[in-house]
Amino acid sequence: MISAKQEKNKRDLSLNELARYLGVNKNKVIQKIQKENINLIEKDGNFFCSLQDLEKIVKIFISSQEISKITEKMLDDYGSLFKRLS
Repeated sequence: MISAKQEKNKRDLSLNELARYLGVNKNKVIQKIQKENINLIEKDGNFFCSLQDLEKIVKIFISSQEISKITEKMLDDYGSLFKRLS
């Protein structure tokens, strides 16, 4: 039996999904992926990104500093939420 976590790890993101999540044009995603030599998966003529490569791709579009700022804001927001709930 395949666990939910294993099933999630097997899922791939289409380039359309990836572009939408990153807030950029699909062609820009393709250009950056090709430049960084990240492999895409081809299924039925469409290209997909494996979830294992997702972190690499996100780092192409978002700097480490931006990721840190986003993480800090999320922790602050959730921290205040947890304080209000307790």
